Amino acid sequence: MVKQVLFLHSEQIVAMGIESQLKNAEGLNLKTIPAGDEQAIIEEIQRHRPEIIVANSNTHFLTNPWLEKHFKASSQLQIIVVQTEKNSIQVFHKKEYVITKGSDLIAVIQ
Repeated sequence: MVKQVLFLHSEQIVAMGIESQLKNAEGLNLKTIPAGDEQAIIEEIQRHRPEIIVANSNTHFLTNPWLEKHFKASSQLQIIVVQTEKNSIQVFHKKEYVITKGSDLIAVIQ
């Protein structure tokens, strides 16, 4: 089964590394958009209905209160925040994983 993944990027260098890992992973259909405008992101999510959202923790508005406000009702939506400064991945309201290589991100998604 192919999972629909929306990747919100905010830092070009970090985004290129994450995007290359996600593009090459089997079973993922990837859509990438800049993480600039909050309203545009909400509209994109409503339009494409991803199963998984991957974002960088440096996205200024991507906080737990913002996520909860907009996506708490979407219980099937998995939100993964990549925290490059801590080498970890946080699955919103679930668990935090330490990452050492790009395949760790793919393993959490799959």
